[in-house]
Amino acid sequence: MSESPTDVDKVLFHLEAKEFTVEPSTLQSLQQLIQWVADLALNLLSRLPEQRQAGKSSAYDLLRDYKAINTLRELLVIIRIWGLLRQSCLPVFVRSAENLDVFALLFKLLSRLVQTPEPDENLLGQLVLLILYF
Repeated sequence: MSESPTDVDKVLFHLEAKEFTVEPSTLQSLQQLIQWVADLALNLLSRLPEQRQAGKSSAYDLLRDYKAINTLRELLVIIRIWGLLRQSCLPVFVRSAENLDVFALLFKLLSRLVQTPEPDENLLGQLVLLILYF
């Protein structure tokens, strides 16, 4: 599998943001969908450590679907662009560390998951830290 960037802002740097421009009123109407996408990414990643410990297959087999994970990564990039246009359309997270960039962390962890067939201890450690932030 080819190396994919793990920094969402570096990905943004290589994109033409103008191609993803949406009217601000439309962005606001998409806020619930944007929230759902972010919650899905967070939920999937937070379940990975417990799924591995249980050693069983579950509804989170979606985490092994690299096409789905890459689509989720692409959506996070688009949402990041939209957030630059209208910050109020971004999802809301209740977290213990206010300075945590949730989007950057979600993108990084999903990217690492795509790069490694089996999550390594380092990735699992970062996932546990993610869980502690929320």
